[in-house]
Amino acid sequence: MKKIILIIIGMVLSLSVFAESKYARINGIWFRIDTENHVAVVIPMSAIKGATFTDPYDKKMSQLVIPNTVPYYPSVLKKEYYECPVIGIEAHFFADNTYIKDVILPKSITFIGDSAFAGCKSLKSIEIPASVTEIGEYAFANCKKLRYVRFNSSLGAKAGNKTWFVGTKASVESVLMPGESVSIP
Repeated sequence: MKKIILIIIGMVLSLSVFAESKYARINGIWFRIDTENHVAVVIPMSAIKGATFTDPYDKKMSQLVIPNTVPYYPSVLKKEYYECPVIGIEAHFFADNTYIKDVILPKSITFIGDSAFAGCKSLKSIEIPASVTEIGEYAFANCKKLRYVRFNSSLGAKAGNKTWFVGTKASVESVLMPGESVSIP
């Protein structure tokens, strides 16, 4: 009986620390949760204050699937929770990852930070949802194997005027938008 009580106390304490930290980890991906607005952002593990460990799964996944929502439990004493939409990817998050080949972004995402995927040498394809209104500088720079980029909005028309694909220009064959193809100069 004492063991069960100690296990329950340990679980409650670990959950309360998790809830206070405003971070969540799903399938090896870390998220910062804005508890006031109930939204989440993909973050690099180095952004978590005091983090001194590494997660090898983060580095070795070949297909990156970012979920649409992240659950947030404001209290471990209540069953109430929020499904926080994932709205962005912070700068440099996947930079220099050599394993990621394909990226699937949720329809809730609105921004991709500077150099978010820069140097991902194995990245072959990514589809940018229509909800994305901002892509940071050098977001896909030096992604040598990038062959397919699909924009589901008019944002793709701006691709030739940005630094998004610096160092990948020769590898990117086309940017597809609804109903048309556009080559990257």
